Amino acid sequence: MLAAALDWNPIIGDRVQHLVFTGPDLDRDRIISLLDSCLIDHDDALPGAAEWAGHDDPFAPMLDLKESA
Repeated sequence: MLAAALDWNPIIGDRVQHLVFTGPDLDRDRIISLLDSCLIDHDDALPGAAEWAGHDDPFAPMLDLKESA
């Protein structure tokens, strides 16, 4: 519970992901660079759910979910 409280944001709540990569000879810098390239900035995240609802969910077909947009 303490970890969630530390990651809490009053606007977007608790939206933290923790990833763990294990394996021999992993290229740490390459993995970090690739993951960093996937990030959106703070201004892109702030418009809220209404803005994001207008986008298709690229994972819906894989998860067999109906899109709400």
